[in-house]
Amino acid sequence: MSRKVASLLTSVIILALSLASCAGGGGAPAPAGETAPVQTVEVIKTVVVTMEAPAMTEVAPAPVLPTGYGAVVQRITDRGKLVCGGRTDLPGFGYLDESGRNLGFDIDLCRAIAAALLGDPEAIEVVPLSAADRGPALQTGEVDILSRNATWTTSRDAQWGNFAW
Repeated sequence: MSRKVASLLTSVIILALSLASCAGGGGAPAPAGETAPVQTVEVIKTVVVTMEAPAMTEVAPAPVLPTGYGAVVQRITDRGKLVCGGRTDLPGFGYLDESGRNLGFDIDLCRAIAAALLGDPEAIEVVPLSAADRGPALQTGEVDILSRNATWTTSRDAQWGNFAW
């Protein structure tokens, strides 16, 4: 006998035994003239209680943000486009395809930010920057974000601004 047939047969036997044990009327029928024992059923009631929660009266204070926080976002929304400092010569990160369209991982990051802030992933302008130009362009506000390879150093963090923000 195969394993599948044996397994099926075992399942059928277990099911039959389970049904037989549930279907019984409490054993042998009562002898003539006697009444069968009465089975009791416990009834469980569910009660749903609703209560109103007290209103909150305290409001959490607004977080303290650094001076100028949000200024770049405001500049982007006022202008209606995100200006990204990037590359146009590094395939996979920032490059121009045959039709002159900016593509690559760094450019996709710019598009994601533009979609989040402006609702339009195409509302970007990519400004090609050399390694030497990237810091000053960010410091002067020529670009809103720097989306190209740049390693973090303490001196760049101090000169260019906080990398995390």
